[in-house]
Amino acid sequence: MKIALISSMAIITPPQNYGGLERVVYEHAKGLSELGHEVTLIASKDSKAPAGVKLVETVESWAKLNPAQQQALSKKDGIEREWNGMKWTAHTWNGWRAQEEEAYQQYKGWLKDFDVIGDNSWAK
Repeated sequence: MKIALISSMAIITPPQNYGGLERVVYEHAKGLSELGHEVTLIASKDSKAPAGVKLVETVESWAKLNPAQQQALSKKDGIEREWNGMKWTAHTWNGWRAQEEEAYQQYKGWLKDFDVIGDNSWAK
């Protein structure tokens, strides 16, 4: 079975320090590979994949971006929301949604090639 696991683009996978979600994705990829599945890990640049797992690097991790780059992404960030007749633009506190959208544009064309996709990004 061909499986794609998508990690958060905020922190490299596996994380060097804290990074709960990214650590889980790394271990998930490792376990699925050990079970004999063909696994691809989609993560930020400078990430590492477990042995036997293909790595697709997309965008720089949030920590590698300078403050001006982070601010530009934060300004782009926003999703139109509607509930009960009210409309507003929702923003994340740090711009990760816009960053993950940039990453998604890089890998979205390959998703049709997988049997299973595990999306562990923050913004979906």
